[in-house]
Parts: sequence; structure tokens; C-alpha cells
Amino acid sequence: MRMSLIRGLVVVAATTTSLAAQGNAVDPFLEGTIEWSIAHEGCPAYWVPTGGSRADALLPADELRHCFLRVEAHNALASKVIAAAPNPALTLATKDAIAAAVVDYRVRENLEWTMLHEGQLSYFTSLVASSRFAEIRGRYRELQNHNPNAVNALNALTDSELAEAVSQPRISISVSALDTASAMAIASYTSPSSTTLTMDTTLAALAKQTYGSSDSGYIQSIALVNDGLFSFNVDTGDLGSRVLMAGTRVVMPSLPSPGRVSTLVLKNGIPPFEALAAVSSLPSVRGELWRRGSIEKPIQATLQSRTVANVAEGGKQWYLQAIAADKMKKEDLGFSSQAAPTVVGVVDAGVDKDHPAIMPVLWELPPELATSDWPRGIVGYDFSTNAPDPAEEIDNSHGTHVTGLVTGRQIAEWLPFFDAAGLRDNVKAFSLKVAGADGEFDFTAAQNAIEDGITNTVHIFNLSLFGPYSKMLRDDLSRAERLNSTLFIVAAGNEKADLDASKDRHRTFRNDDGSGLANIIFVAALADDYNLWEYSSWGKSLVQIAAPGVEISSTVHHSGFGTLSGTSQAAPLVTFAAAILKAERPDLMPIGIKNRILNTCDWKDNLREKVASGCQLNLLKAVICGSDLLELRSGAVVRGDIDQGQFFSSGTVDGSLVRVWLANPATGLFVFSSGKKEQKVMKGKSIVIRLHAGEVCPHKNASKTCTFSASEVQDVVFRVK
Repeated sequence: MRMSLIRGLVVVAATTTSLAAQGNAVDPFLEGTIEWSIAHEGCPAYWVPTGGSRADALLPADELRHCFLRVEAHNALASKVIAAAPNPALTLATKDAIAAAVVDYRVRENLEWTMLHEGQLSYFTSLVASSRFAEIRGRYRELQNHNPNAVNALNALTDSELAEAVSQPRISISVSALDTASAMAIASYTSPSSTTLTMDTTLAALAKQTYGSSDSGYIQSIALVNDGLFSFNVDTGDLGSRVLMAGTRVVMPSLPSPGRVSTLVLKNGIPPFEALAAVSSLPSVRGELWRRGSIEKPIQATLQSRTVANVAEGGKQWYLQAIAADKMKKEDLGFSSQAAPTVVGVVDAGVDKDHPAIMPVLWELPPELATSDWPRGIVGYDFSTNAPDPAEEIDNSHGTHVTGLVTGRQIAEWLPFFDAAGLRDNVKAFSLKVAGADGEFDFTAAQNAIEDGITNTVHIFNLSLFGPYSKMLRDDLSRAERLNSTLFIVAAGNEKADLDASKDRHRTFRNDDGSGLANIIFVAALADDYNLWEYSSWGKSLVQIAAPGVEISSTVHHSGFGTLSGTSQAAPLVTFAAAILKAERPDLMPIGIKNRILNTCDWKDNLREKVASGCQLNLLKAVICGSDLLELRSGAVVRGDIDQGQFFSSGTVDGSLVRVWLANPATGLFVFSSGKKEQKVMKGKSIVIRLHAGEVCPHKNASKTCTFSASEVQDVVFRVK
């Protein structure tokens, strides 16, 4: 990349070398260009025989290159990149592009390119001003050559959403450091703002106030773009200490703050992919086209009549039974004497801070973490408006409902021993608000929420976020330190989709091969018949666990409790289990928490084709801390001490044994904390448990020890270690 400074502005010229794919690596500009050649220009990436169906094999790389160069002939920059790309990179980029060019194609990017690439920006803007949306749709359809993927995606937008989309294109940028040249390059692509000073201000103070940093890159950028518009006090020392006088109208470059992600508005006429390619090639800068998603919308649902008739509170307590919370005792919980509580970061739509059930479990920012932007005592932050107030605006109480679930507020109302054991003091929530009243969010806000939520205190995050792929956010989630320190529990979605077959869904939380990131737990929703809920998405490989998601009672606005349905309700119940585990054993790493939950779930045959191993959350088995546990085939539970030696014929005990699951009387599945599983013969064996005080031996006349044949036992679970 070469730069030239002209009258305080940097003009960026990207060379073929800096933008072309190197080796087998895929340049983002190359992938984006090919994606558009397929979806926007209708370039045939697959060979289709006459009268036949799409073949599995791609065209040869040389034929692909010829096709893409033909449709991009008018775009000099794209043509250079395509021509310079090695064959493996071109083929890989094409495969990725085909996967993205589906009906749920990123319509806003598509529309932005139609406006810029086809010269429709001012035309579409004028049509929006007179509410002539039908004309926009018609013209768009013509320009897309009636491409059904693109047309269907646009038609899914309401007129108001279309009006919002017809705006100047945007790009998200993240920086770790910003030198002067990079700052000016970004400023040359993005729309600046201006402000009139109300008091005398130094350049350093203005940079700090605007960008959160007074590094030289920010100071010099302000100075350069305002050169000649005002006079500096030349008697003061370095550039940062020079003073701008009150009343001066200052132009402020649109520059991202260090360590943050910012959504910047591109200047009219700037091609988004050109800006993205040029800016992303700068040192310490990452960028991607603007991504917008939404918080999951609850689905209207009802309980079965038999649930309503047979379960307390008109069936609302059904999920206590489903996760075995109704079988728990105070002694099953053993919170640590740690100085600090476990804090869950709730990345959602905010919270009703004044709800009497929630106020005691909101974590307050301590003085040592406070800054001028994050004052001490706040209970969350609004990343959609950059304000230290996470008050929820969305009408359906989504964020408030989720916050109540991750802290067990309704469960503690029904089973007060949870708080008596220390739940309220040991499990807290911090609200990381990313969405306003419409439930929509910019992935910039979500990424900043997760970045800023990573402290020495927040290790568990609950997410119900849906939208297009954000590579920047995915890279942040998969960083080595994040993998080792943080667990994300993610709602699978209410789209009735097979996530194994739809690898673009939830792509932000997945590896390139479609598997889930190591520090992610995807959660599907159960109905009250204990089958997968009809609206829940699933994935036999990707989705690791199911939890109750229909008519789940939790906190709602105006100090009450109410029910919502969705995978957004199922995921927080798994988060609740993870938070208890972390509070009981603060030294547990995220992978240990994840394995414990997945290793102690109930494996249900009716879920095996929908969720990995048919896994259904069992809160009791996941968090039991004060004793070992034996569950009979009748459903009865017995607590006590179980000598692991009786399960190892060699006499060598493996202390990492988590459970012995007896799917049938003859065979036991031995599960270890690492997730390893081994089959062992159990036919004819007996299992002895030394009873804890208050425990009885079902159908046995015993007071201290109880012996069962393997044929009577369904599960043996050992306490959290």
C-alpha cells in the first residue's frame, strides 16, 4: 500500500501485491468479489449438464477465473485481484462464496452494492424520500437479473427496513494501535462529524474525549483535518498541548478507539469492498462490512392440558421437573467461600434494574475496574448508545427474563433453599445491552460487549444473538486466551433448522469446518412432552444439549414474573448450571464446566437424532457437590458416598470418573471428566452406597449402607471435584 499526504488527507492506493491472495490464503476482498460475481452477476460457479442437476464438482480454476474476470471487467481493482489469485485460493474462495449465496444472503450488503456498483445510490435515496418502495424493488429485481436469492432476501424486508437499508454503506473497524498514517487513511474513506467547542480544549484532551486515547495518531489526525480552520497556541509545547479556542467548529475524523470496534459510515461513492480491502491491510487494523443482527424473538406457545392439570401453578413448574431441580436439597449445593461471586455476562436487550427480584443479583462494578466511561456501581452498559445504563426498552422483557433465568430468580422463589444455600450471593449478572426497543443490534455492539465484559470476574456469557457472519467477532471468540478463560452458552434458534445441514447459520460461533468453537455450548429447546420443541433448531452434531424452552417462567418488567418460549429460555438454564458450577468450584476452567454439564446430562433416546447423544440438562447431577448420587430405574435418588474402587476390577481408581451410566443392566458407560467414555461389563455386579444422614434405602431395610444390583440402577454420578 502506498500513501500520499495531500492537504491533510491521505489518499490510499492499494497495489495488487497487498490485496491479492497469498499462497492458499483467501483474501477477504477476493472472497467478497467472487461472492458478488455469483450472487449479483449470476456467474455460473457450477457446471450444470443439459437437463441435469447441479454437479458436485466446481468448474476448473481457469474457467472460474475467466467467468469472474468477464463479469468484473469494469472493476479494475477486482480484476487485478482475481487475476493474481493462485488457483487453490480461487477455488477455496468460490466454495465459501457459494455457501454464502443462499436465500438468507446478506441483503444489506447486496443492496449497498446495487446502489454503488450500479449507480443507484442517489436514485434509491430519492425514492425512499417519497416512499416509492415498489419502484426500488422493481429496479433492484431488474439489476439482479431476477436472481431469486437476492430478490427473495430483499422482499423479506419491510418498507421501513428497506428505508433503513438504503443509506450510506458502513464498515466496522477494530484497532489495537493507530499510527498517524493509518488514522488519516481511515479518515479519507469515512464521513467525519463536527462539533463546536464550548470551552478552550487541548488537542490531547479532545482526542481522549472523542476516541478514548490521546496517542499521537489521534492528535495528529485532528490537527491535520482541521489545518487552517483555526489557530493553535504556538507558545505551548508539543502538539497535544496546543489549545483550541471555545467557539471553534472542529471537524472530527471518524476513527475507531483502540481496543474497540466502531461502525464507520463510508463517504458517498466509496465502494465498500475497496475501502474494506484498503483499510484491513493497514497495520493493527481489522475491518469487515457492516453486520446487523437481532435478539431472538420469543414464539407464542402453550403447555399441554395434562401439564397444566398435573403440575403446580398451572403447569409453570414443569421445567423444575425437567431439569431435576425438584429433586434437589440444600445440601446438594456447596458454594465456595471465594471473595468474589461468579458473574454472568448477559449479552441481550438490557434489564429492568428496579425489579425487586433482580436488584439483589446484579453485579455492581467495583472501584478498581471503574473508569470515566464505566463509573463504579453500574450494573451493566448499553453498547447500542455507549452509555452506562442498561435499562431495557424492548416490550417483551427478553433481557429481563433471561437475566432472571441465569440467576435462578424464579427457581429460588419456588425452592427457597437455593438462596438459603447462598445462590443469591454467589451467582450474579452483569447486563451487557446491545439492542434497543426494536431488538436489533450491530455486531459492533456485540463484539464490544464481549470485549469489555472480559475481566477477571466475567467468565460465562449468555447469548441469544442471530444474524450474518461476523469474522471479527468469531476471531475474538476463538482467541487462545478467550478459549482458555471464557464459556459462551448460545441459543440454537427458533427457526426449525437443522444446523448441521445449514453451516452458515450461527457461523460466527463455528469453526471453518462447521463445528462449534471449543468454548461454545449450543442449546436447543424442549417442549413439556420432553421432545424437541417444534420451533427449536437442532443439530445432531453441533447442538450439544437441550433444556426446557416452552412457557418458561422468569422475571418480566414491572416487578412481575411471566412466561416466554424459545431457545432463548433454554440456553439460560444451562448458563444457570454453569454459573453454579463456577461458584462451587472457582478453579474450574471453561472446558471443565462444559464437560461436567455434558457428561452429567440425561441421555434420551427420543433426542438422539436432534441433539448430540440425546443430551438433556440435569441440574441436580451437574452441580451436586455434597455427596455422590445414585439414581434407580424407578426414578428414586439416593445420596451418599460411593467407593469408586468397586467399579475398577484392576483396583486402580481413576479419580476423574464422573459417572457410570447404565443404559441396560448388563453394560455401564464410564464417563471421565475429559469427556472420554468407556464401556464396561456390569452384569451380575452390585453397587454399594454409604448413606448420608436423612437418606433412606428404597425398598431395603438398611440405615447406613445400601446395596443394589446393577439391574436396579440407571445412573451413578460422583460429586463435583
